[in-house]
Amino acid sequence: MKSGDRTKKFFAAAAHYVLGQRSGIKVKGSPQKLRAVQEALNASRVLYEALQDPTTNLDEVLRLVEKKRESSAKFRSTVGIDWVL
Repeated sequence: MKSGDRTKKFFAAAAHYVLGQRSGIKVKGSPQKLRAVQEALNASRVLYEALQDPTTNLDEVLRLVEKKRESSAKFRSTVGIDWVL
């Protein structure tokens, strides 16, 4: 499987996770890379869930967006590709 195909498959599975669905994918890598993936996935999912909740206020959304930006930057610097979710 080509690298681009693996990347597409990874982000498709990641999107399923963010949406609260089963992804059916296992990620392998160094502990540092796995931690970066986990943080980016969780930050994206928490933000998505907050945006779906009508009781979430703007301050909370802004805090979660900043956390997602930070985890995306860590993912980029650790894994070497942009976090597209």
